[in-house]
Amino acid sequence: MLGGTGKIDSRSKPGTRNLEPKNENFMYHFAKKNRLFLVTYLVILLAGFVPVLMYTKADLHLFLNHFHSPFFDVFFKYSTILGSGIAAVIVCIILLFVRIRYSLILFSAYASAGIIVQLLKHVVFPGIDRPVEFFKTTAELYLVKGIEFHNHFSFPSGHAATALAIFSLLAILTNRKWLKLFFLLCAVIVSYSRVYLSQHFLEDIIFGSVLGILAVIIFYWYFQRLKITWADNPVQYYLRPEKQ
Repeated sequence: MLGGTGKIDSRSKPGTRNLEPKNENFMYHFAKKNRLFLVTYLVILLAGFVPVLMYTKADLHLFLNHFHSPFFDVFFKYSTILGSGIAAVIVCIILLFVRIRYSLILFSAYASAGIIVQLLKHVVFPGIDRPVEFFKTTAELYLVKGIEFHNHFSFPSGHAATALAIFSLLAILTNRKWLKLFFLLCAVIVSYSRVYLSQHFLEDIIFGSVLGILAVIIFYWYFQRLKITWADNPVQYYLRPEKQ
């Protein structure tokens, strides 16, 4: 696991696991260790959910669309990439060199959340248009140049789900409180980039973020309890000459 220095605890012997104490409740201690991250996320979630209930998604998006600048145009144009599938795959590969179990957690969370997102987009809510299509004949949006805009299948946001999956896991794996908050900030920035770029409505990213963080928590619990000791080593452990 990531220790207080933000580095992997190298004291664990290859092929062994640091199991949670048998007499302690796993989820209780998980919540206790990550309460700052979880409580802060819930506060942010509530802060975003309140205006969604108070205003129509059209009025809310038009209000948010008024806040823009050349700096944030560039900032959100590139930060949104961190919520892409490519970003998730890259982080999965990096985690293989830290501990295979961590990579399995992220891949499973990303894949499951992604499948649910696509089912909701194309099967359950196929008729929900994205902002560019929604306002095509009713309002003129401020649009960032150089962006490929999508028109349909708005709900929920896949980028928000992916961003929360990536950064929630990284927050869980570190013991440093400031890093937990930093990773949460990254997730919020990437998620909001979808609204700033008019690729999604606020409600899309809120629901997508919930899917992402729930997927990580579920698979973190599952894989931490799964007795696969080979997954507690980094992939390079099996690439040593004596292992061949």
